[in-house]
Amino acid sequence: MRDDTEERPDPDALLASIQKSEDESGRGKLKIFFGACAGVGKTYTMLTEAKAQLKAGVDVVVGLAETHGREETSELLDGFEILPKRTVQGRSNLHEFDIEAALKRHPQLLVVDELAHSNLPGSRHAKRWQDVEELLEAGIDVYTALNVQHLESLNDVVAGITGITVRETVPDRIFDEAWEVRLVDIPADELLKRLDEGKIYLPNIAARAAHNFFRKGNIIALRELALRRTADRVDAQMRAYRQESAIATVWEAQDRLLVAIGTSTDSARLVRETARLANRMKAEWIAVHVEDPSRPDSEEKKRVFDVLNLAGQLGAETTVLSGSDPVAVIAEYARRRNVTKIVLGAKPRSKFAIFRAGVADKLLTRYPDLDVVQIALEDSKTRERSKWLNGEGNAPAINYLWATIACVATLVATAFLLSIFEPANVIILILLMAVAVGAVWGCGPAAWAVFLAALAFDFFYVPPILKFTTNNTQYIFTFFLVLITAVYVGLMSGKLRREADLACVRDFRSSAVAELAKELTKSITVEQVAEVVQRHLSPLLQADISLGFPDHDDRLSFKSKKLPDIEVAQWSYDHSQEAGLGTMTLSAAKERMIPLLTRRRCWGVMALSPTGALTLENPDTKRLLDACAVQVAQTIERIEYSNIAKDAMIRGEAERMRATLLGAVSRDISLPVNSILKTTEKLLPELLGSPYSAAVSSIQGQAALLRRLTGNLKEMARLQAGNAELDLAQTDISQLITEAAGQFWSIDSGKTIQTDVSSDLPKVRIDRSLIMRALENLIDNAEKYSPKGTPVEISAQGKNHGVEIVVRDHGKGIPQGIKAFAAEVAAGEATSAPPAESGERKAGLGLALVRVIAEAHHGKVSAANMPDGGAAVKLWLPEQGPEKAA
Repeated sequence: MRDDTEERPDPDALLASIQKSEDESGRGKLKIFFGACAGVGKTYTMLTEAKAQLKAGVDVVVGLAETHGREETSELLDGFEILPKRTVQGRSNLHEFDIEAALKRHPQLLVVDELAHSNLPGSRHAKRWQDVEELLEAGIDVYTALNVQHLESLNDVVAGITGITVRETVPDRIFDEAWEVRLVDIPADELLKRLDEGKIYLPNIAARAAHNFFRKGNIIALRELALRRTADRVDAQMRAYRQESAIATVWEAQDRLLVAIGTSTDSARLVRETARLANRMKAEWIAVHVEDPSRPDSEEKKRVFDVLNLAGQLGAETTVLSGSDPVAVIAEYARRRNVTKIVLGAKPRSKFAIFRAGVADKLLTRYPDLDVVQIALEDSKTRERSKWLNGEGNAPAINYLWATIACVATLVATAFLLSIFEPANVIILILLMAVAVGAVWGCGPAAWAVFLAALAFDFFYVPPILKFTTNNTQYIFTFFLVLITAVYVGLMSGKLRREADLACVRDFRSSAVAELAKELTKSITVEQVAEVVQRHLSPLLQADISLGFPDHDDRLSFKSKKLPDIEVAQWSYDHSQEAGLGTMTLSAAKERMIPLLTRRRCWGVMALSPTGALTLENPDTKRLLDACAVQVAQTIERIEYSNIAKDAMIRGEAERMRATLLGAVSRDISLPVNSILKTTEKLLPELLGSPYSAAVSSIQGQAALLRRLTGNLKEMARLQAGNAELDLAQTDISQLITEAAGQFWSIDSGKTIQTDVSSDLPKVRIDRSLIMRALENLIDNAEKYSPKGTPVEISAQGKNHGVEIVVRDHGKGIPQGIKAFAAEVAAGEATSAPPAESGERKAGLGLALVRVIAEAHHGKVSAANMPDGGAAVKLWLPEQGPEKAA
């Protein structure tokens, strides 16, 4: 028996696949031509494939192609439309790829060479790969080229091989998310031959390159890197296919790495190595820094934040923890996040540190259940080691002054106490002074106070007096212990103070965020949301904050007094990405633009203009901003959906009242109308030839029209009530059209009805009486506005698994105001009559009833003017009709 569980797809995998398909819908496709180094033929291959696409009828445009003077590559550009380059402002001899022109031209396929290129200052984006991302978001397919040394995660490896550090890099996610990667590769000997022949660089440059970068060993190593990186991508595609197709059921725990980042200058290399390791293991990874409150060095913090930002760009989740015991903090966080391996850097240890356990040793000793991976790092000599023991440099000079004053005061008090107590007992007072100075002003002033007190005590109070000599060496040992005690107390006091300050800051932030959430739940308008954000977040973040919301045309508007950069805010809203200050997009702006995103859409933009010492690169601040932005976005979403629900409830109640009123009016009018018709039917035979005969006949015609209107009202009320049952049956539409047209044949009107019905019309499942009424209303409407001597044309044909009926007249057509009303009727949004135009056509009750009848059959109605005059109303009915007769 077949085991169904082996072929049942994983629901999570299916959901992820569906989500990925939804995210990629409407997005352009990126194809990367990937190679080991320059000269392997990436641009040539890219242009060759682009030319093949052009011949196949694809709209291909070359945005930028760097031929580097190679004739065979330049010849391939013949026949392409090439976008002109953008001249950089103030630099007439420098040119860049023009992304504005590319977006305006919007081809199907755009060729943009050199993905890793850094744009000149003043460009929209700092990097070309960001330009490509915007093109993809706009739905444009892109061909581009990339060398292996430009991948961010391989930057250090390539530098170790070639001895050259590449500054222009591309995040690995761009490579991994590409729709297709084409490896372009040639043997090392052939590449060197091309270099000698001048097919890669000009002769003077080629000779220098052959002795540096283009050595055979370098080329072989780079080829291996390119092949391995491409193989990793193919392997990932294979794994995804096996998972989506449920080829084999494998229950495998998710690997997760944690890299601990310190203040070392080599932390960036540790992050890159971890990124490569995580990529090979197909594992998630987290970059963690344990912040020690006793080390508030701003330079070290900036270095750590830069490394954390690098980790984020390489795909890591970043976080900052706090604690005096880094080992315990890392272990607790690793267990909470189910981390399988902890990655640490390892440097050569000095001979003086052999008895001091490192972080890895402590983790393995205290937490043997955790796996630790150590990566060798170079021993950096650049760290500044001249700072004082408490990690914050020298204490302010005023602290030493106060310590001196405290020392003098203590020595004065000692002079009186020596007449009562022994010197050994009086030294306790100096110890208390040293401890107090260390607790209040730090260990540096405490050590100075102890040193000063020891000299003064020896000079003034220890025989021989007024000399820096002592006959009792016990005093030296005693003061040494006092010094150690004072320094230790100073260190612990400073550490506790900083921990308390950090706890206060975090408590203040938590309280502010909680208060913000509380106030946001009470907000019922976007204006109230903006006021709450300004009142609670501005003091917290030390920034001027304003919210921008889109109008009906998706154009942002801000109501704050100080308007931010609207263009940057609009870009952030359109692309749902952060922009402005501190980002790599439009970074010249003075504000940071944060889109207000939920799972459904972007609801606006939050603009932050720092007024204080706000550090936007701080991961804690970044997480705080993200959390606040999500809260604000969810509040706006709640308000919008609440307004929509309220409007829908009001419209529903109005529709119910309208249906009730229509039913009551139709019932009340139908009785007198029927009475008038019966009376006129009796009078007409008796008044034949009488002068009153025409008047009675006119009354009878108007009463018949009124009865038809009341019938329309009654049917509309019944259908809109939602409980009407349809008498559905397979019906021949051609026969129905003939019957409806026959009822309107009138020789006296001077009009004719022409029918053009396809012979192979399918039968449709409809309520015959309702569709007959809809056709009568359409023909009546057309006949009313057709000039004498012109026909009313009725046609029917099969279309989209249904039947489309077109009723056309040759009148003046639909005026603009009526046209808008007709569009509302077709959408089911018309709630009142259209604007009246003297002597012009008006949309009446009949068209509204046709729309209701069509919707009851899951069909639709549309109206439009014809090019040669007149108007046409189209009624489309599905072949199968509604599923239920209700």
